[in-house]
Amino acid sequence: MTVKVLLKVGGIDQTFTVTAERSLASTSPAVATIVDRQFAANLPLNGRSFQSLISMAPGVVVTATAFDDQGQFSVNGQRADANYFTIDGASANFGVTGYVAMVQSAGGALPALSASGGTNSLVSPDAMQEFRIQTSSFAPEFGRMPGAQVNIVTRSGTNQLNGSAGVVFQSEDWNGNNAPGGTSNGFEIVQPDVSLGGPVLKDKAWFFGAYRYTNNSLEVSRTSVQVANLRALASLK
Repeated sequence: MTVKVLLKVGGIDQTFTVTAERSLASTSPAVATIVDRQFAANLPLNGRSFQSLISMAPGVVVTATAFDDQGQFSVNGQRADANYFTIDGASANFGVTGYVAMVQSAGGALPALSASGGTNSLVSPDAMQEFRIQTSSFAPEFGRMPGAQVNIVTRSGTNQLNGSAGVVFQSEDWNGNNAPGGTSNGFEIVQPDVSLGGPVLKDKAWFFGAYRYTNNSLEVSRTSVQVANLRALASLK
Protein backbone atom coordinates (compact mmCIF):
# COMPACT_ATOMS: atom_id res chain seq x y z
CA MET A 1 0.00 0.00 0.00
CA THR A 2 1.29 3.45 -0.87
CA VAL A 3 0.42 6.51 1.18
CA LYS A 4 1.10 9.93 -0.29
CA VAL A 5 1.77 12.68 2.24
CA LEU A 6 1.86 16.30 1.13
CA LEU A 7 4.45 18.40 2.96
CA LYS A 8 4.28 22.15 2.73
CA VAL A 9 7.40 24.30 2.71
CA GLY A 10 7.66 26.39 5.84
CA GLY A 11 7.97 30.14 5.79
CA ILE A 12 11.35 31.84 5.95
CA ASP A 13 10.34 33.56 9.19
CA GLN A 14 10.41 30.33 11.22
CA THR A 15 13.35 30.09 13.63
CA PHE A 16 14.55 27.51 16.12
CA THR A 17 16.51 28.51 19.20
CA VAL A 18 18.44 26.00 21.31
CA THR A 19 19.48 27.24 24.75
CA ALA A 20 21.28 25.72 27.72
CA GLU A 21 22.08 27.01 31.19
CA ARG A 22 25.65 28.10 31.73
CA SER A 23 27.49 26.53 34.64
CA LEU A 24 27.76 28.90 37.61
CA ALA A 25 30.93 27.23 38.89
CA SER A 26 32.98 28.65 35.98
CA THR A 27 34.83 26.74 33.30
CA SER A 28 38.49 25.66 33.26
CA PRO A 29 40.73 22.92 31.87
CA ALA A 30 40.54 21.09 35.20
CA VAL A 31 39.31 17.52 35.43
CA ALA A 32 35.95 18.19 37.01
CA THR A 33 32.44 16.82 37.51
CA ILE A 34 29.42 19.14 37.79
CA VAL A 35 26.19 18.09 39.49
CA ASP A 36 23.28 20.51 39.13
CA ARG A 37 20.16 20.89 41.27
CA GLN A 38 17.85 19.12 38.84
CA PHE A 39 20.08 16.03 38.78
CA ALA A 40 20.33 15.93 42.58
CA ALA A 41 16.57 16.49 43.02
CA ASN A 42 15.74 13.41 40.92
CA LEU A 43 17.86 11.04 43.01
CA PRO A 44 16.89 9.41 46.34
CA LEU A 45 19.65 10.91 48.51
CA ASN A 46 20.19 9.10 51.80
CA GLY A 47 19.72 11.57 54.63
CA ARG A 48 19.03 14.34 52.09
CA SER A 49 22.75 14.98 51.82
CA PHE A 50 24.59 15.20 48.51
CA GLN A 51 28.02 13.92 49.58
CA SER A 52 27.20 10.51 48.09
CA LEU A 53 27.24 12.21 44.67
CA ILE A 54 30.87 13.24 45.19
CA SER A 55 31.95 9.61 44.75
CA MET A 56 30.73 9.77 41.14
CA ALA A 57 33.73 11.90 40.13
CA PRO A 58 36.78 10.14 38.59
CA GLY A 59 39.60 9.50 41.06
CA VAL A 60 37.38 9.61 44.17
CA VAL A 61 37.62 6.68 46.59
CA VAL A 62 35.59 6.42 49.80
CA THR A 63 37.88 5.89 52.79
CA ALA A 64 37.45 4.66 56.34
CA THR A 65 37.46 7.43 58.95
CA ALA A 66 40.33 7.35 61.46
CA PHE A 67 40.98 9.50 64.52
CA ASP A 68 43.87 11.28 62.73
CA ASP A 69 42.38 11.29 59.23
CA GLN A 70 38.69 12.14 59.44
CA GLY A 71 37.90 13.01 55.86
CA GLN A 72 35.36 10.83 54.06
CA PHE A 73 37.01 10.35 50.66
CA SER A 74 40.42 10.37 49.00
CA VAL A 75 41.18 11.80 45.56
CA ASN A 76 44.07 10.57 43.43
CA GLY A 77 45.88 9.08 46.43
CA GLN A 78 45.77 12.24 48.56
CA ARG A 79 44.84 12.20 52.24
CA ALA A 80 41.15 12.26 53.10
CA ASP A 81 41.64 15.57 54.96
CA ALA A 82 43.29 17.25 51.94
CA ASN A 83 40.02 18.25 50.25
CA TYR A 84 38.87 21.87 50.07
CA PHE A 85 35.20 22.93 50.23
CA THR A 86 33.87 26.39 49.33
CA ILE A 87 30.33 27.81 49.34
CA ASP A 88 29.82 30.71 46.93
CA GLY A 89 33.58 31.24 47.02
CA ALA A 90 33.89 31.31 50.83
CA SER A 91 35.83 28.57 52.60
CA ALA A 92 33.79 25.89 54.36
CA ASN A 93 36.87 24.16 55.80
CA PHE A 94 36.93 25.05 59.47
CA GLY A 95 36.54 21.63 61.07
CA VAL A 96 39.36 19.88 62.95
CA THR A 97 39.99 16.33 64.08
CA GLY A 98 39.66 15.08 67.64
CA TYR A 99 43.26 13.83 67.63
CA VAL A 100 45.62 15.54 70.12
CA ALA A 101 48.25 16.29 67.46
CA MET A 102 45.78 17.73 64.96
CA VAL A 103 48.14 17.06 62.00
CA GLN A 104 46.86 18.79 58.83
CA SER A 105 43.51 19.77 60.31
CA ALA A 106 44.92 22.49 62.61
CA GLY A 107 44.37 25.05 59.84
CA GLY A 108 40.84 23.87 59.20
CA ALA A 109 41.31 20.96 56.81
CA LEU A 110 37.87 19.41 57.27
CA PRO A 111 34.53 20.69 55.99
CA ALA A 112 31.97 21.62 58.62
CA LEU A 113 29.87 18.48 58.27
CA SER A 114 26.90 17.69 60.49
CA ALA A 115 27.16 15.54 63.63
CA SER A 116 26.12 12.55 61.53
CA GLY A 117 28.75 13.33 58.87
CA GLY A 118 26.44 14.82 56.24
CA THR A 119 26.86 17.86 54.00
CA ASN A 120 23.33 19.08 54.77
CA SER A 121 24.82 21.32 57.48
CA LEU A 122 26.72 23.14 54.71
CA VAL A 123 23.93 23.51 52.15
CA SER A 124 20.71 21.52 51.89
CA PRO A 125 19.82 20.07 48.47
CA ASP A 126 16.91 22.52 48.25
CA ALA A 127 19.28 25.49 48.57
CA MET A 128 21.99 24.15 46.25
CA GLN A 129 22.10 25.25 42.61
CA GLU A 130 25.05 23.05 41.68
CA PHE A 131 28.41 21.84 42.89
CA ARG A 132 31.63 21.21 41.01
CA ILE A 133 34.33 18.80 42.18
CA GLN A 134 37.76 19.31 40.61
CA THR A 135 40.23 16.47 41.00
CA SER A 136 43.31 17.67 39.03
CA SER A 137 44.71 20.45 36.82
CA PHE A 138 42.73 23.09 38.72
CA ALA A 139 43.74 26.76 38.77
CA PRO A 140 46.18 28.23 41.36
CA GLU A 141 43.29 29.96 43.11
CA PHE A 142 42.35 26.54 44.51
CA GLY A 143 45.85 25.80 45.78
CA ARG A 144 45.19 25.70 49.51
CA MET A 145 44.71 21.92 49.52
CA PRO A 146 46.18 19.31 47.13
CA GLY A 147 43.08 17.09 47.11
CA ALA A 148 39.66 17.65 45.56
CA GLN A 149 38.27 21.16 45.22
CA VAL A 150 34.50 21.06 45.91
CA ASN A 151 32.85 24.35 44.91
CA ILE A 152 29.20 24.67 45.99
CA VAL A 153 26.94 27.35 44.45
CA THR A 154 23.69 28.23 46.20
CA ARG A 155 20.41 29.20 44.54
CA SER A 156 19.25 32.73 43.90
CA GLY A 157 15.80 34.25 43.70
CA THR A 158 14.05 35.04 40.42
CA ASN A 159 11.34 37.41 39.22
CA GLN A 160 8.74 34.79 40.13
CA LEU A 161 7.82 33.84 43.69
CA ASN A 162 8.42 30.14 44.23
CA GLY A 163 9.19 27.79 47.07
CA SER A 164 8.87 24.30 48.45
CA ALA A 165 8.07 22.54 51.71
CA GLY A 166 8.26 18.93 52.77
CA VAL A 167 9.44 16.43 55.34
CA VAL A 168 11.56 13.28 55.13
CA PHE A 169 10.85 10.58 57.68
CA GLN A 170 12.92 7.41 58.08
CA SER A 171 12.29 4.77 60.71
CA GLU A 172 13.73 1.32 61.28
CA ASP A 173 10.25 0.17 62.23
CA TRP A 174 9.43 0.19 58.52
CA ASN A 175 12.33 -2.11 57.61
CA GLY A 176 12.15 -5.86 57.31
CA ASN A 177 13.68 -7.85 60.17
CA ASN A 178 15.44 -11.03 59.07
CA ALA A 179 16.60 -12.09 62.52
CA PRO A 180 14.18 -14.41 64.36
CA GLY A 181 12.89 -12.62 67.42
CA GLY A 182 14.91 -9.52 66.56
CA THR A 183 13.77 -6.10 67.70
CA SER A 184 14.18 -2.60 66.34
CA ASN A 185 16.82 -0.31 67.88
CA GLY A 186 14.60 2.75 67.50
CA PHE A 187 16.60 4.43 64.73
CA GLU A 188 14.62 7.37 63.35
CA ILE A 189 15.31 10.48 61.23
CA VAL A 190 12.91 13.40 60.79
CA GLN A 191 13.90 16.16 58.33
CA PRO A 192 11.41 18.96 57.62
CA ASP A 193 12.56 21.62 55.17
CA VAL A 194 11.20 24.73 53.50
CA SER A 195 12.54 27.15 50.88
CA LEU A 196 11.26 30.40 49.39
CA GLY A 197 12.60 32.75 46.74
CA GLY A 198 11.34 35.68 44.73
CA PRO A 199 11.83 39.30 43.71
CA VAL A 200 12.48 42.29 45.95
CA LEU A 201 12.61 44.67 42.99
CA LYS A 202 11.82 43.10 39.63
CA ASP A 203 14.94 42.78 37.45
CA LYS A 204 16.96 44.47 40.20
CA ALA A 205 17.05 42.51 43.45
CA TRP A 206 15.96 39.05 44.55
CA PHE A 207 15.92 36.97 47.72
CA PHE A 208 16.14 33.28 48.51
CA GLY A 209 16.07 31.44 51.82
CA ALA A 210 16.06 27.80 52.87
CA TYR A 211 15.70 26.09 56.25
CA ARG A 212 16.42 22.45 57.08
CA TYR A 213 16.04 20.76 60.46
CA THR A 214 17.29 17.25 61.24
CA ASN A 215 16.38 15.14 64.26
CA ASN A 216 18.35 11.89 64.38
CA SER A 217 17.56 9.55 67.29
CA LEU A 218 18.85 6.10 68.25
CA GLU A 219 17.11 4.32 71.11
CA VAL A 220 19.91 1.87 71.86
CA SER A 221 22.47 4.55 72.73
CA ARG A 222 19.72 6.88 73.98
CA THR A 223 21.24 9.80 72.12
CA SER A 224 19.62 12.37 69.89
CA VAL A 225 21.40 14.53 67.33
CA GLN A 226 19.59 17.63 66.18
CA VAL A 227 20.96 19.80 63.37
CA ALA A 228 19.36 22.96 62.06
CA ASN A 229 20.54 24.58 58.84
CA LEU A 230 19.45 28.04 57.71
CA ARG A 231 20.66 29.48 54.43
CA ALA A 232 19.61 32.95 53.25
CA LEU A 233 20.91 34.73 50.16
CA ALA A 234 20.16 38.13 48.65
CA SER A 235 21.36 39.03 45.18
CA LEU A 236 21.55 42.34 43.35
CA LYS A 237 21.96 43.20 39.69
